[in-house]
Amino acid sequence: MFAKTIRLLGAVLILATPTAQGIAAEEYKADIATLPAGSLAHGVGVALAGVLSQKTQVKAIAAGYGGPQVLVPLVNQGKATFSLLNADDVGSAFRGLAPEYNQTHKNLRLISNGYVNQVSVLVRKDSPIRSMADLKGKRVTGVFSAHKTCAKLASAIIANGGITWDEVKVVPVTSTVPAVQAVGEGRADAALCAAIDMAVIKEVNAQVPVRFLSLDNSKAATERTVQVFGPGRVAKAAGVIPTELDAANAFFLEYDFYLVGHDKLPDAMITQVLDVLWNNNKELVEYHKQFLDWTQPRMASVDMTIPYHPASVAFFKAKGVWTAAMEARQQELLALAK
Repeated sequence: MFAKTIRLLGAVLILATPTAQGIAAEEYKADIATLPAGSLAHGVGVALAGVLSQKTQVKAIAAGYGGPQVLVPLVNQGKATFSLLNADDVGSAFRGLAPEYNQTHKNLRLISNGYVNQVSVLVRKDSPIRSMADLKGKRVTGVFSAHKTCAKLASAIIANGGITWDEVKVVPVTSTVPAVQAVGEGRADAALCAAIDMAVIKEVNAQVPVRFLSLDNSKAATERTVQVFGPGRVAKAAGVIPTELDAANAFFLEYDFYLVGHDKLPDAMITQVLDVLWNNNKELVEYHKQFLDWTQPRMASVDMTIPYHPASVAFFKAKGVWTAAMEARQQELLALAK
């Protein structure tokens, strides 16, 4: 258990109930390590932990830390139970691909494919920046020293606009939260890697109105984007979008987020987690609307970048959604873990 954890609001700790045989069900304690407080992943982690603690013997707490390069080793070494991480990042970590990772993290296992994350450029409402080309010469957040995935996403967004880092004035930040804050404080003209429904955007918007800039969805721009960030897609905003952020008709760079754990996590724990995700989507949406994307058809995906946990495979087979193509991909990835 981490020293630095955050108890969930509304999480109800329930005593283990007797089974039909009169034996108390085993209670599990779980840490969900996420990106920093104020990030989208942290909000989703808090919501998931709350529902798990209410409905299962998995008593979970969510804690915000640094970027994926901090979170991945914690999960790989079993020092954190779960984390919410994007498909590209865990795939790179599993294989030990530079520059983000200098060693393999072969203990990572996919519990469930989760929600879609969508990022774009955030500017002030009264900003003269109206298109990606308008970013030239402007102060743009970059570096993302504690969140290398955001650095990669930011480069993909820059590429989408057909410009280069040399054509903007880089404002160094550590992660996406201070990037958004820099726009609110007037230290930057545009924040890259800003995700829909981030708590920090709501906070900034209450003080200084902001809006999203639409990415270029042309074929050429899309090709430039995915050359930098392979699993990404340029797509319309999904879910319920705040109208004041000018996002309803905007295009974003979207990609999948995973619920990730360690390969030695108990099967019974994983089964309980998946059962909640499979059967309680409406309640989870009440906690956080990002669960609108985390639906049954998405949980098992053939496009996995790391292998699923054995208990997840068994769960999806029992539900009749595990396909031959998924099994082939699973075995291909397991071979890399040897």
